[in-house]
Amino acid sequence: HWPEQTPRPVGLGMTAMEVIKRARARWLVAYFRLGVGHRSDGFRLFLGVIDWSQPQPMIQPIANAAALVEFGF
Repeated sequence: HWPEQTPRPVGLGMTAMEVIKRARARWLVAYFRLGVGHRSDGFRLFLGVIDWSQPQPMIQPIANAAALVEFGF
């Protein structure tokens, strides 16, 4: 509980997030959000990266396995 802090959204339509691994200011996260496109029939699990060094950090979805290399996968 930090009443003096203003919440900062890192993604839209999310219901839960878990940090998988940290690489300095970049975090690999798993998160649930509503499906997109023709598969918007419920919440789905996604992987993404949050870069906390950015002025407005937002989750960037991971589109391919190559993006996991920096986290040792």
